[in-house]
Amino acid sequence: DINGAPLGRIRAMIEKSLIYPSIARKLRVEGTVVVSFILKSDGLVEKAEILTSSGSNVLDTKAIQTVIGLSGNYPSISKTAYLKIPIVFSLSKS
Repeated sequence: DINGAPLGRIRAMIEKSLIYPSIARKLRVEGTVVVSFILKSDGLVEKAEILTSSGSNVLDTKAIQTVIGLSGNYPSISKTAYLKIPIVFSLSKS
């Protein structure tokens, strides 16, 4: 848990709203992007960045867009938290 909000819930939100880029699917590109971001107590995202690239620009961009796109929808937490979340793009799972 991070300040009362389960990290698993935040990760699940990201995974649920993640859309596999069609070009990456067509080219059979897979990978894991590690994204770090600051989640403020009101559920807004600040300073999202890629810590570890998947090796694919398309997947990296989609991962960042997904994290930022949920800004304001994340659960409220008691204080600002620094999060690192691996986002996996796997063709067998999608």
